[in-house]
Amino acid sequence: KIEIEELLKLINDFIPYINNWATCDIICANTKQFKNIKINCLFNCLNNKNPWEIRFGIVLILNYHIKKENLNIIFKKIKEITSNDYYVKMAIAWLLSICYIKHQEETLKFLKTKELDKFTHNKTISKITESLKVDKTTKNELKKLKI
Repeated sequence: KIEIEELLKLINDFIPYINNWATCDIICANTKQFKNIKINCLFNCLNNKNPWEIRFGIVLILNYHIKKENLNIIFKKIKEITSNDYYVKMAIAWLLSICYIKHQEETLKFLKTKELDKFTHNKTISKITESLKVDKTTKNELKKLKI
């Protein structure tokens, strides 16, 4: 078993080599030790200029940290992301769609604020409505929130 400090060092050494969404997402999903990294450590990734590092942080959050007590800080931090990179925006939409599946009321309240850019907001709604875990009536209501 690897210690958290060593894992963080390995992550920092590896991130510059990430150059596509598949590498990023597979590493995040298949390294279970990441669940032991505190969410606050991941927020450092979100302030980076490297879009793959930002995506890495987002995907780790969506895999291991979507808990009710984390939602407000997650929503706050994703609003602060300034990257216009397509893969970052898609990761945000994916993150929010998982937040919605797990915590519908809180995520819906956030989406109704319409504080995200148009693409990310609408892609989030699309990802939620594509889910088999959302009923048809709810999907129709969500589609009305598109910008």
